[in-house]
Amino acid sequence: MTYACKARKHHENWSCWYCKVDGKHSRLSPDEASAKLLYAELVAKAGAIKSPTVHDLVAIYLGDKPNLAAATVRKKRAILDTLTAKYGDLDATQLTAHQVQFEWIEACFPNVGPP
Repeated sequence: MTYACKARKHHENWSCWYCKVDGKHSRLSPDEASAKLLYAELVAKAGAIKSPTVHDLVAIYLGDKPNLAAATVRKKRAILDTLTAKYGDLDATQLTAHQVQFEWIEACFPNVGPP
């Protein structure tokens, strides 16, 4: 598990950002911006963060929807299943607006959009 948190010691001047990557604790920096850069470097070296696929994001989105009616969730799932069928294995950070607009929406739903 990978996470970052700020641990404060007894004196304000001693506060610092720390993280845990692959079970190893590391002291980063007292400065938040520097700490975030150091954290990103540690994570990249460890390969601790895997970019989610489009399928992963859709599954998270559809996961727990207690405030939505079951029929609404079914409709959302039916629409998003067409997206995952086309791009499910793609790294979500690689999905472009062009792919969504022109290769998915207009191909799967030709009657949707401006006249």
